[in-house]
Amino acid sequence: MGSIDHKVIIKDSFTKCQDSFAVHPKLIKKLKAFYEANDPDRFFQTFMDYLKFPISGYIERSMYIERTLEFVAKFACSFLSKEEKKDAEETVNESIKEKQGEDEEDEEDLPLFLYRLFSWLLDHHEVEGADARLRVCQLLNKLLKYMGEEACIDDDLYNKVYDGMLERLKDKVAEIRSQAVTALQRLQDPRDENCPIIKAYIFHLTHDPNNVVRKTIVRCIGATRLTLPHILERTRDTDDLVRRAAFKFLSDKVHIKSLTIGQREGLLQRGLGERSEAVRKVVESELLPAWLRLSGDNIVQ
Repeated sequence: MGSIDHKVIIKDSFTKCQDSFAVHPKLIKKLKAFYEANDPDRFFQTFMDYLKFPISGYIERSMYIERTLEFVAKFACSFLSKEEKKDAEETVNESIKEKQGEDEEDEEDLPLFLYRLFSWLLDHHEVEGADARLRVCQLLNKLLKYMGEEACIDDDLYNKVYDGMLERLKDKVAEIRSQAVTALQRLQDPRDENCPIIKAYIFHLTHDPNNVVRKTIVRCIGATRLTLPHILERTRDTDDLVRRAAFKFLSDKVHIKSLTIGQREGLLQRGLGERSEAVRKVVESELLPAWLRLSGDNIVQ
């Protein structure tokens, strides 16, 4: 009877999570309690048996798949938030931790379920079906998103994400390349001129035929002396969305002093004379005000 209940509860979660995002917190709480009261190996095996359906690519793309992947990512990352109950304590202890150093935090391993899910996805990123590869990359991105900016992963897992997503950046399917760009965002090292991720970003920024991939790179690439000329070049891109993203990048991440007078004049000329209203709007309402702020509202300056 136990094994039937085991499968029924997991299957029930996968079925109900497709109804709406609103039911996810309740389902996660119930499923997590069930996981903690049962054998983690058997749970993971059954969980993956059900996850293979939406990932396989045999099911049509739909909002139901999206809801399922969201649910799985939020469930896996819920194991990171044991501290929720200790929020008040944490604030008090923060300064003590700083004095003692953060060695303990750095050594902390990922929760078993989350680690296993990461490993499984990274072992399957090269599957034959394009939809399956896409969903593996989407779920990886959702995990990285819900882990938060401060999350740490061990070197082995870091290298698997690094190698796997650099490989997917060469995928023949543009949507998968775009997902790989996002997954690699936090692994790039803009200070290293030989960083393979930055090099791959720059290559695709110039040569990728797909506008969504180029736009995603503009959004994700670090702002450095090396990357700036390539972003400036994207303000001449054939696609409105890429040009808009490039002007937004310049207003958000680049100090006016990093640009020569010639570059500033060129940007204003192109931006204010834009045929696309959406691009022009970014120049008028974001780039110009940012420049004025940095120049003490002195137009001549």
